[in-house]
Amino acid sequence: MAISKKLEMIYHNGQPDGIRSIRRNLSTMTTYVIPRPLLSEAKNISGINRPGIYYLINEYDGNKIVQLYIGQTRNGIARLDEHNRSKDFWNKAIMFLAESKTFTLDMISGLEKFAIMKAQESKWYKVENLVYWLNF
Repeated sequence: MAISKKLEMIYHNGQPDGIRSIRRNLSTMTTYVIPRPLLSEAKNISGINRPGIYYLINEYDGNKIVQLYIGQTRNGIARLDEHNRSKDFWNKAIMFLAESKTFTLDMISGLEKFAIMKAQESKWYKVENLVYWLNF
């Protein structure tokens, strides 16, 4: 028998393809989906400056992901703002941000490395990250 789970989804600008946040009941993490053209609008969302990992995604033709970059952030949206100036390929970001002090920086680094490794192993996308560790 399946267990029901309650999710809260917020459409921050009222559009289903706009800025969205998703949070599972009693979770310490919130997921944000941010289209690149709405990045400046996303900066005004309360709580979006927390630590976590993020994916910069290049998707086209019916939401098909063809290219991605995975990173970590100590300050949520501020890191995306840096990438907005330095990386041209992406058109959407997905951020997984933790409540304050939920994850240590070591835990976030481990999640980032694991996500990069899995994305590269899948061979489904062009992964923009360079491999900077030898063994995980």
